[in-house]
Amino acid sequence: SVCQNLWRKELERKSKLSHETKDSIEFNNFDQQERNNIIHQAINSLGDTCRKVLTLYYFDNLSMQEIAEKLGFANSDTAKTKKYKCKKELDDLIKSKYKASDFLD
Repeated sequence: SVCQNLWRKELERKSKLSHETKDSIEFNNFDQQERNNIIHQAINSLGDTCRKVLTLYYFDNLSMQEIAEKLGFANSDTAKTKKYKCKKELDDLIKSKYKASDFLD
């Protein structure tokens, strides 16, 4: 799912896994539904603007320009900065409650 891929990409980027390792990543400690619930709960616990920005970008696949227009930001750079801060807030929230090993083999 999109949530799993989003979380996996972030973990891969931070740990700079090799190409072979990326292909072999499996989620084991939580079943898929449980992982999705964790991520959705974390997104829902964010503020309204962060929830909207992340949902529009990752789930609705809108561009930064479209998000800026839809949410009334000054420009796409403002939307991009907000997305970065919201993504960091989401990452920190999930990391404060779970370990990376809960999501990775």
